[in-house]
Amino acid sequence: MILREQVYVEFVNKVNAGKSISRFFKNLGTYEPAELVGLDNLDTSKTEDFSYLFSDCSIKSLDLDDLNTSHAKDVSCMFYLYGFHKISGMINMSNVDDCSWMFSDATVDDD
Repeated sequence: MILREQVYVEFVNKVNAGKSISRFFKNLGTYEPAELVGLDNLDTSKTEDFSYLFSDCSIKSLDLDDLNTSHAKDVSCMFYLYGFHKISGMINMSNVDDCSWMFSDATVDDD
């Protein structure tokens, strides 16, 4: 029997994400769905590159409204190989130049 620990990530204080958060959460929750809390404390108001942000991830619950995507230019492969459990909210696509492969090979868990 293989025991896997659940990953828990919490943003307690404000964190400035900068211009790029590419691959920031890549591989999070690869074996067991991760818990991501306080995403609204991640200041993405000036972030342009969201590529591969949640690639190869499995997160229990994700509210995209917690991310400020108003300056997003690159959301390519943002959810590549993502395992959706519960996702809500929207992404502001008004300034996006590249959304290629954004949901490529993503899956939805029916539970």
